[in-house]
Amino acid sequence: GRALKGRRDKWIVATKVQPNRGLDSETPDESVARQRIRKACEDSLERLQMETIDLYQLHAIPHEWAMPFVMDEFAKLKAEGKVRFYGISTNNQAAIEKLATYGPVDVLQIGYNLLERSAEDLLTWSKEQNIGTLIRVPLAKGMLTGKYFGDNAEQVPEGDVRYERFQQEETVNGLKRLPELGFLQTDQRSMVQAALRYVLDHPGVSCAIAGAKNREQIDHNVVASDLPSLSDEELAKALPIAEQITTPGWIG
Repeated sequence: GRALKGRRDKWIVATKVQPNRGLDSETPDESVARQRIRKACEDSLERLQMETIDLYQLHAIPHEWAMPFVMDEFAKLKAEGKVRFYGISTNNQAAIEKLATYGPVDVLQIGYNLLERSAEDLLTWSKEQNIGTLIRVPLAKGMLTGKYFGDNAEQVPEGDVRYERFQQEETVNGLKRLPELGFLQTDQRSMVQAALRYVLDHPGVSCAIAGAKNREQIDHNVVASDLPSLSDEELAKALPIAEQITTPGWIG
């Protein structure tokens, strides 16, 4: 919050809440369900030193019995000006549609990238429903950055949260095949920018969340939004290759 003092209007601030913490899936408790959402929001506002969260998202699908209370509490927080928009992070369309019976869902955070495209129908549906979308893992947890391509690629260190999954045989084999997508990197764009451009080209995508360790990487990622789309010829060559590459997951 201190970093945004004096320029809050130039930033969109998003955060999440785990709706099921402290709740029993089999024992309904309306008061606890509501308080979980409200207290987490108010605590976040206090920590951020802000009056409003631009986007407040569910980090998981609420227990079914809690859904009406969660959505009603979201609506109250929005009416009070503490939240501008709210949504959920999931690729589970059935759960999203169930939530939407209790109130509007403004935004979805969806896992999607060149290697993991199972969410394409969900993205199309989201556009039809006028629901905004944030894309997580657009670089497949680093697999599409280029630095893990092939046998001589940079290794994921043991302390990295991705380490265990990157040791899986299917993922190792996928990493070895990634250089086959290297043609997407050209004089005009990097592999990172090509991967982001692919995601941004889906008509159901509003925004992509690309990880970055420094300002230089942020600036590099942003350029992707102004680059030309991948050509039909490039896609015709890339998609069959991508179909054969197994990733560590993280899109559910």
